[in-house]
Parts: sequence; structure tokens; C-alpha cells
Amino acid sequence: MPNMDGIEALKTIRAQEKSQGGHLPIIMVTAHADRIDQFKYQQAGADGFVSKPIEIEKLRSEFNRLFDRPPPTFTKNTKIVV
Repeated sequence: MPNMDGIEALKTIRAQEKSQGGHLPIIMVTAHADRIDQFKYQQAGADGFVSKPIEIEKLRSEFNRLFDRPPPTFTKNTKIVV
């Protein structure tokens, strides 16, 4: 992202939620896949985490865990915007 990284964006969203209420579930998608990075995302307020390259089953699992319902169906032609 040109003006802020993912953690800064996440912190901005969480700060707005504190003042305005609500909660937007956020799954971080990143190339940084080690435990230290996962901890940083969790501390910043991330609800879930998927590393790149995205494995659809891992994304599906995070979706299920967060929303307690089946995720949308993905095919090889589905475009995922990151």
C-alpha cells in the first residue's frame, strides 16, 4: 500500500472502531509467515492470518473459524484482490 502498511491500516481501523463502535473481521494476508509476525498482527487487532502464496483451503479454514459458516466457493478462475 502506498501510504501505510497493513499493520498501520489495521491499527487505524481498530482505532475507528473504538470511537465509533462495531467490529470488522480482518484476515491479514502477508508474505511474512513466521510466528513473530503472526504475533504482531494479533497484537495489532487482526482476527486471522493467511500467508502468501494463498492456499485456498487455509483461507477457507480461517473464514470458517471467524464466521462459523461455510466460506464462498472459490474456483481456479476466482480473482482474489490483495
